[in-house]
Amino acid sequence: MLSAIEELQAMKDDLGRQLYSIKWSVLNPRLHGGVPQNRERVFIVGIRRDVKKAEMKWPGEMKMRNITDFLEPHVPKTQLTSGTEIKNLAKAREHILGQGLNPDKDPCIVNLGGSNVHWNLGYSPCLTRSRAGSGGFYFTWLRRKMTINEILALQGVRMGACQQETVTPRQLCQIAGNAICVDVLARLMRCLLEATNLNH
Repeated sequence: MLSAIEELQAMKDDLGRQLYSIKWSVLNPRLHGGVPQNRERVFIVGIRRDVKKAEMKWPGEMKMRNITDFLEPHVPKTQLTSGTEIKNLAKAREHILGQGLNPDKDPCIVNLGGSNVHWNLGYSPCLTRSRAGSGGFYFTWLRRKMTINEILALQGVRMGACQQETVTPRQLCQIAGNAICVDVLARLMRCLLEATNLNH
């Protein structure tokens, strides 16, 4: 990352002056977008000095919405068939119970596919390309995996907004896993527009 910033800072205009004002920060949908997904990403912003009107202010933290706002109703339970997933769910349940929580009632979201089982209370682990492509994570209190619409919703895409005409459901989930959360990007773009006075 440092070399990328240095390269951007080294760019000069025709008079040999630094072309861009460069800043970077780590943003997370659950902290900076109100979306219940833990997805830390580095954002590098370059504002051309001739259009910069004010210092760039990064999006501040905001209240995270409830995970239930992102879930579809009446989805059937998932019958786990993979030995790894069954074993990992048993481990996760044991750990959740050890934390004084009830996996059948508390909104625990578990990564069943990884070699190191982990879970979060009330928000999703990071939806990567591979994890989203394999069906997302497991909701212990609902006893099922995420749906395609839920994976998209946790990336800030409203349910039912995508047409699946040219890609398979798995490919759509993989694309979602590679994406930037729309809510974070929208707030960041608003900050950029304010810094350049282009928001009028």
